[in-house]
Parts: sequence; structure tokens; C-alpha cells
Amino acid sequence: MMNFNMVTNELEMLGNIILALEVKNNITNYSSDFSNSFGLDVKSINIDKTVDRKIGKILLSVVVLISGNKNEDFKMDIDIEGIFSTGIEKTDESFLQLLYINGVTALLGILRGKIEAITANVFNGGKVSIPFVNVLDYYKDITSKK
Repeated sequence: MMNFNMVTNELEMLGNIILALEVKNNITNYSSDFSNSFGLDVKSINIDKTVDRKIGKILLSVVVLISGNKNEDFKMDIDIEGIFSTGIEKTDESFLQLLYINGVTALLGILRGKIEAITANVFNGGKVSIPFVNVLDYYKDITSKK
């Protein structure tokens, strides 16, 4: 069992909102045999300072594409924004790393549930489950390109 004294309080989620959602669908019955692809883009991360906290805002975009039989296809574009905070003593660089790794992971978890719920209601049968993402590798890839 995890000792809750070991849980970090360096990052606090203040809230999230779905900013945009677009679904284009002509699939009636979803099948796991269909071709699925998934795209992820951290569009922006901004840090602001208050008197005693730093506030970070993440804009994350996810695209789900499915190709089925004949002309059956599905596309979902969804943008989510999350607001996080940390103590004022945290450096901008370490806060940015927390946002990229922990913040993006939290937002992906939220989107995973929403995508499953939406697709379960859109299709006559079945739902789409997006894969898990190694956000640490994603962060390393993004920072190596800067």
C-alpha cells in the first residue's frame, strides 16, 4: 500500500475544460478490425505568476481517426485545456517539466474517458479506447527539438 505522505503536492489541478469537439462519422457498427490512428499535440503551455503561486495552462489537442469497410470512416478532433498550479518557489523550468509530464498525463486520462463515452454513444455498437502514451518519451522528444 502506498504511503500518502510520499505523494507529491508540487502540482495541483485547478480545472479543465473541453474547448472544441468535432466529430465526423459515417460508421454505424464499430469493429476492432478497423484501422485506428491517434494523434497528440501539446499546442501550448503558458506559465503565469501570482503573489504566492505559479499557474500553468496546457492546451492539448487529440485526433482519433478510424477507417472501416468501404467508405466508413470516423474523425474526432478534441481540444482540452487544463489549469494547474504550484508554489512560487518552483523554478519555471521544473514547473514546465511537471506540466509536460504530469499535467499532460492527467489531461490524457480525462480525454480517454470522454472519447470512450462519446464513441460508445455515436456508434451502434462498440467504442474506441485510445492507447496509453509514454508522456516522458514525448517530453524528451519535444525538448530535444528546442
